[in-house]
Amino acid sequence: MFYGFIAVIGIFLGVIISRFTKDEFKQGSLYFKILEIIILLVLTFITIKINFNYLLFIFGFIMGFFVRYEYFYFGVSIVNTILVKDFNFLISSLVFLYGLPFGTLLNLKNIKSVILQIVLFLLPVVLYFLNFNLISFCSGALLFISLLKIHKLLNFNLKH
Repeated sequence: MFYGFIAVIGIFLGVIISRFTKDEFKQGSLYFKILEIIILLVLTFITIKINFNYLLFIFGFIMGFFVRYEYFYFGVSIVNTILVKDFNFLISSLVFLYGLPFGTLLNLKNIKSVILQIVLFLLPVVLYFLNFNLISFCSGALLFISLLKIHKLLNFNLKH
């Protein structure tokens, strides 16, 4: 669980980065969005490698359409890999790295969104006590969110 708390710190560091780099923010926002997508895709493929179940993957992909808060799925992934130390550290590190561009793009204007993401990240701790393995669920949901972000990025760039 210690790694999980470190993973959340990335959001706060991202917000701090955005505070100190206001001038470069506009130029760098495209690169932050691309970095988010890359890290989401890497996380998706890593969680697929851990334990893959087709039904949970499809269910997660569909749920990603309805629940688009990636930090909820990050929390589920970290809780489900607590017993697999190598993957737990890797996923937590990637979530930390994801939090840097994510927090930078959020900025502190959306403090409610930051708090919501953190609450949703901590919510899956209940799953640890229920002993469910939902890694494939997270893979599907993260893949959907990645595709959604790619779609938004491409639409944004085509308009400008």
